[in-house]
Amino acid sequence: MIFQTLDDAMAAMKAASETGESIILQTTPDAIHYAGSLYILDIFKKVRVAYPSVKAEFIFDCGDAGAEVIAAMQDGHKTIKSSAKPEIRAKLKSIAQQYGVNFIETAE
Repeated sequence: MIFQTLDDAMAAMKAASETGESIILQTTPDAIHYAGSLYILDIFKKVRVAYPSVKAEFIFDCGDAGAEVIAAMQDGHKTIKSSAKPEIRAKLKSIAQQYGVNFIETAE
């Protein structure tokens, strides 16, 4: 489920809690450019605390960003989606492995 706000994420987690299903929460495309890493990480942490029994994966869509993605990894994001240029994605993927981050590549 793609979410835009904390309320969206909470509603999705509540629904998953009620059905007992796992969920994937992903930020809107290019969220890194308008929301920022720490803001998104705070949302992920709040929904995890509110619904600790829900098996959830949180994906931070970083679009075509470069250096900002490294900062997101350092901040603590565990799954990052990138549509950066192939040569940048290759470098980011290598760095993601060092941080133990799941790195999802998408075409430009």
